[in-house]
Amino acid sequence: MGFTDIYELGRSIPIGWTNGNMQRKLQFVLFSYDARDIIATTMLILLGGSLLAGIAYLILPFIAYAIFFLTVVAAVVIYIYPAHVFYNRAIGEYNEEMLRAILRMTTFISMDTSIEYAFVETSDHLHGTLRLQFKRIKHDITRKQKMTLGDAIEPYIPIWNEVNPVFVKSLRLLQTAALSGPNDRDKILAETVETLLLNYSTLGKRYAEELATNAQKLITVGILIPIMSLMLLPLLSIFLPDFTKPSILAFIYIIFFPTVTLLMAMSFGSKRLQVDTIRIEDAQEYRPLPAWLAWTCAGVAVALAIPTLWFISTITAGTPEAESIFGLFMGWLISFGIIAGVYIYAEIHTYRYKKLWEEVYEIEQDLPHLLQSFSTYLTLNIATENILDEIIDDYEKFGFEKHPVVRAFKRIRHTLLTSKQSLNQIAQNDLPKLLPSRKVNQILLQILSFGEISQESSSKVAKMVREQTIGIYKLDDYLKTMLAETVGLINITTTMLAPLLAAAAVIMSIAIVKSLVYIEEQLTLIASSFGTTVMSLNLVDVSKVIPPVFLEVIVGLFLVETILVMSFFSTTINVGNDKFKLFQTIASNMTGFIIYTILLFGGYLFVVEILFKQVLQVG
Repeated sequence: MGFTDIYELGRSIPIGWTNGNMQRKLQFVLFSYDARDIIATTMLILLGGSLLAGIAYLILPFIAYAIFFLTVVAAVVIYIYPAHVFYNRAIGEYNEEMLRAILRMTTFISMDTSIEYAFVETSDHLHGTLRLQFKRIKHDITRKQKMTLGDAIEPYIPIWNEVNPVFVKSLRLLQTAALSGPNDRDKILAETVETLLLNYSTLGKRYAEELATNAQKLITVGILIPIMSLMLLPLLSIFLPDFTKPSILAFIYIIFFPTVTLLMAMSFGSKRLQVDTIRIEDAQEYRPLPAWLAWTCAGVAVALAIPTLWFISTITAGTPEAESIFGLFMGWLISFGIIAGVYIYAEIHTYRYKKLWEEVYEIEQDLPHLLQSFSTYLTLNIATENILDEIIDDYEKFGFEKHPVVRAFKRIRHTLLTSKQSLNQIAQNDLPKLLPSRKVNQILLQILSFGEISQESSSKVAKMVREQTIGIYKLDDYLKTMLAETVGLINITTTMLAPLLAAAAVIMSIAIVKSLVYIEEQLTLIASSFGTTVMSLNLVDVSKVIPPVFLEVIVGLFLVETILVMSFFSTTINVGNDKFKLFQTIASNMTGFIIYTILLFGGYLFVVEILFKQVLQVG
């Protein structure tokens, strides 16, 4: 059971409301549920949460508010996830698959095959929406529903032009190359690949330049403005007590600002070009984390939130508990609970898949060397089965006996020796179980398929794929270099600037409230010395000032949401849709909460123990 299974709740509810634009998006990216299911689930969550909040209101009003706000947050996430988060990720993968499709078709056409054959062979090695589209085109061609490839792809041209016009141009060039003579064909194919990579490079450069400005906007709107305004809330509550209600503030800073930040992050990150994403989900060894783990982590967050909700429901402004170290701890506990739950899940995810991700990564990074080795040994007319032994010996001879390539090739060799299958049969049936990288599996299958024609053909394919792979790696490295400065700015903001400003907002709130209480106490002492007990500040009513613990809860939850959103943004623009890297980044960015905690309690001790007790001689 995964997160998306929650939409099963709405699938059985008979409502007729839908959203045409959302439905088109979901159908395009092959989402498992339609817009009606999503709207129904959102409504069910809102109604259920509102009912629960109404019952809680009869017992304790603040718990009712907390339940209602958490319900709204859950409903917003449930509604925007399919059409924004999932859709943007799918579009990124769609662009990457387009690049791989052109490169694979180029290889087939270079071996003097028809464009139709290259198209059909490529359709079996794609992923997601593009795979479905290619399969439909293959069906139309093989069943003679369309007489030519041009007729079959005609309905998809507007779609492809909208997402990636370069893909359509490259297809046209491949059609021209397939009809040309050998010399012209090779020249057109080389120019097609060069132009394709150049276009991706140009788009990546423009995106990086645009992102630098967008990232500053995101940091300003999503972090600086909210936290700076939080610093002024204690003073604002003095003059506008009816406006600065905790419920209103909770909505603005826990729901409104994080939602706007998330939408901006998804919008800015969706344009990131993906050319070399590591996908461990395609490995046979990959197993999703059990659903009970997510529920357990959620239970940790809820369990630690209960003491905070109980505490803040019992205090008012000016009471000693509201500004005490105990009150500070109780306000901190709810955000710590969420951080603890998320960190536990992220760490378990990282620990479980780290070895698999590193294995896939190292194999794919060594792909140019592997292809060079295959090309060299094929040129020497060595049988493909024997090339496995040669490559294993080469790695072990130079001290790389523990490299993942060696382990994978030894598994292939063992299967070859213990089964009655040929290497081609093993590649067709068992290779995904023996070699975790889907990308390398497809390339090896391509080389072996041409080996049935001749060794020379296999060698030529290996050389051509190697050149393409190096081009992709250079492009990916170029994109990461262009984005490095922006990624660094986002990470520094997430782990240093946001925690610093958040802690400062809470400390300022405590300092302001304690100062007002101190001034009121001094006025009372002055009044009593003159024989009266009535003297107060006309402009200040301490009882209406927001208790610091309320502000601390709002700031803490806002910081937690900021860390999660910025981690998602940083990962998306740095490596694309890599789920492992996302959770690894989240776990790493939790240091921001540690810094916030140190500054929060350290600042409190400075304000209370040094400023008020030693300087002002209070307490």
